[in-house]
Order: sequence, then C-alpha cells, then structure tokens
Amino acid sequence: MIAVLRLVRWPNLLIIAAAQLLIYFRFIHHSVPETSLLFSCTDIALLVVCTLLVAGAGFVLNDIFDQKTDAVNRTKNIVPKLISVRRAYQIYFSTIFLGTLISIYLAWKYGFLMSWIIFPATNFLLYLYSSSLKCSLLLGNIAVSVFIGFSLLLIPYANWQVFLNENFDNKWFAFQHIAILTSFAVCSNLFREIIKDIEDIDGDSSCDCKTLAVVYGSSAAKMIAASVLMILFGIELLYFLQSNDASAKLKFGVLILLPLIVLTTMLIKAKEKKQFHQLSIAAKWYMLIGMIYFLLY
Repeated sequence: MIAVLRLVRWPNLLIIAAAQLLIYFRFIHHSVPETSLLFSCTDIALLVVCTLLVAGAGFVLNDIFDQKTDAVNRTKNIVPKLISVRRAYQIYFSTIFLGTLISIYLAWKYGFLMSWIIFPATNFLLYLYSSSLKCSLLLGNIAVSVFIGFSLLLIPYANWQVFLNENFDNKWFAFQHIAILTSFAVCSNLFREIIKDIEDIDGDSSCDCKTLAVVYGSSAAKMIAASVLMILFGIELLYFLQSNDASAKLKFGVLILLPLIVLTTMLIKAKEKKQFHQLSIAAKWYMLIGMIYFLLY
C-alpha cells in the first residue's frame, strides 16, 4: 500500500486537492448565495477526486515510461523495483476507469456533456507527455505546467455560470486571485521542470531525449530558467504594487519575494547535479508556500 501511495505521488495529490477545495470554499462557496450554487459539496468533492485520479494515473504512467532514465539517474524508481510493470498498468487502468465513471456522472447530472471531453483529452495528453513530449524540447515542461494550471482552474470553470450570472461583492477579488495563483503555479512549476531536466541530463542524454538541457546545454537551460523567474517576479511585483496594506506587503515580501531572491542566487551558483537537486527541492517548497499564500491572503 505504501508503494502504491508513493507511485501516485500522494503528497502532490494532497496539494492539488487542498488547492481545489480552498479555491472553491474561499472564492465561490462563501461568496455566492447558497441558492445560487450550482454544485453540491459532495459533487465538488467528486470533481476533486476525478482530478486526483487523472493526476495519479499520469504519475503511474510516467514511472512506467521512465524506468530506463530513472536507472541511469539513480532515482528511487518504484517501477519495477517495488511494483511490477503489470501491476502498475493495472493501477493505471483502474484509476482511468473510476475517473471516467465519475466524470460521466457529473457531466450528465449538470448538463456539461460537451465538457466531459476534458477528462479523456487530459488523459490522452498525459499519455503523450509520458511517452514522447517529456523528451521533447520544452513541450513536455510546458504541458505538465499547463496541467497544473488547469487543475486549479477546473473548479472555477465548473462554476462559470455562477461567476457570470451572479453579482457578489468580491467577484473581481476572486478573478484576480485565481488568475495570479494560476500564473504563479504555472511559472514556478515550469522553472522546476527545467531545473529537473538539468539535474537529469545524464539519464535523458543516454535515452536520446531532446530536452532543453540535452540539446543546448546546462548554461542555456539556466538562462531559460532565469527568464521564467523574471516573468514570475513581474507577476509578483504587479500583485505587490497594487496592495495598499503595509502589513500585507511585509508578509508578501518575506514569504514570496525574499525566497525568489534565494532561488535566483541558488540558480546562479548551481553547477553540479547535487546543487540542481537542492534547487529543485527548494523550488517545490517555494511553489507550495506561494500557493498557500495566494489562497489564504
């Protein structure tokens, strides 16, 4: 059971679930009159579970396809060491099947029949990512980052009629925070994906992957990563400047801007695999702290 939880990356799934639920309860459920809410809390929970099944299936498939590169990079690959390839495929198809049932139920119940295509389309894109896009120049990095952003926008999308038809006091606040949160998540994850490519350059090269680091080298990849950090800084600066609350600015500076400077310094100094691994971990924590901040403040 522990091996299965590790296979589906349970901490990542927990973060996705928490983010989706916080978006719903902070920006929708507590802002809109109860009579105007489209989804029940039970069905929102089912929508979150559906997202987790898609993401979990993607993580399983990724481990199946990554056996060779993981062996070269000496990562703690779960497939086939702890879970056989056959068992991994069984888990993958089981999650896909269960997710399909939930998505059909929700689409039928709320009349979102055309929107049901999102579920199989996302599964197909995650398959493309694991089988080919991951080894392509930046496309894989962008694809997985967009998926992160999409997972955050799914709850607002499911409630788009509420946003369009209801006038509530903090509608602009909700739009603004969701947009900034999504942009932050996409950019910070894209940065981490590029850093992971630099860290895994040996394994990717041995498997003939055409990642940014393999094709143009670590130095060029670092420059692209630095450019992503600059975009991230621009987004954060806009958010910082529009606030008139000195206390909020102080919290933002300490929790968001200061760690970004630390990440930039680590990026400049990074030269060895171990340093890029540390930077990747730091980037993951930064993304988590940033998402918590934008969801709670």
